Amino acid sequence: MDGIVTPRMVADRYLPDYVDPEKVSRRVAEGASVLLRNIEHWHAATATLAYELGTDLGRPVEAFFFLTPAERQALPPHRDDADVFVVQVQGQKEWTIHSTPTDGRWDRGRAEQPGQVVLQTRLAPGEVLYLPRGAAHSAVAADGSTSAHLSLTVRDIGVAHLGAVLQRYLAAELELPPRPVEENGLLDAAARLLEHQRTRLAELTPQELLDAARAAALALRHQPPTPPCLGEA
Repeated sequence: MDGIVTPRMVADRYLPDYVDPEKVSRRVAEGASVLLRNIEHWHAATATLAYELGTDLGRPVEAFFFLTPAERQALPPHRDDADVFVVQVQGQKEWTIHSTPTDGRWDRGRAEQPGQVVLQTRLAPGEVLYLPRGAAHSAVAADGSTSAHLSLTVRDIGVAHLGAVLQRYLAAELELPPRPVEENGLLDAAARLLEHQRTRLAELTPQELLDAARAAALALRHQPPTPPCLGEA
C-alpha cells in the first residue's frame, strides 16, 4: 500500500490508508498493475456471473479483476489453489501455462520451478482461457495496449475440509456425559464412542464424504447476488 494512500477523514473517521486515485493512476502510468479482489461483492454483473457459474459447477466462485499496462507482467509465474477461467475484457494478453503437478504436493504462490511449458497463447477481448488448479502460469500485456481481464476462480476443497466434515459426521447423533468422574464411566464412554464411530464409518463411502464436504463449502461461501437498494438514503 506504500505510495498509493493518503490520510483522509471519512464520516468523522480518520483513515490513514485511504486509497488515493491520483497516486494509483500515477503508479499505473509508471508500469504498475492494478488488482481488484473479490469484486463479486460489489459489482452487480460480476456477482450474477459468479453466482450462476458457481451454481452450474457446484463450487464457490470468486472474481478478481486485473489491469496491466502494455508489455508488463502483473505477477511472476505462480500457482493458484483454484481452477481459473480468465475472461479477456480489454486489450490482449500473452499467456504461458506450465504442466500441472500430479503428486498433490505443491504450494500456491510463486513457482520457483514452474515445470514444462504446455501452452502459450494470446487472448483477445471476449476470449476465455481455462487454467487448471496448481498449473503455474504468467501473462504479459501484449500488442502495445493496456490489458484488462477478469479471473473467475472456482474453489474446491482440500484434505483439511474432508477431515473437518468427517469429524462432524462421526460426532453426530451421539450423546455422552461430558465429565465422567469414575474409571468405569470413562471406559463406558470410550467404548460407546468407538462403537458409534465404527458404525458411522461403516455407513460412509468416500464419495459421500467428498459430496458432503463440497456441499458444506458451497453453503458457506456461495451466496446469491444482492439486488441494489433503490431509494434508500
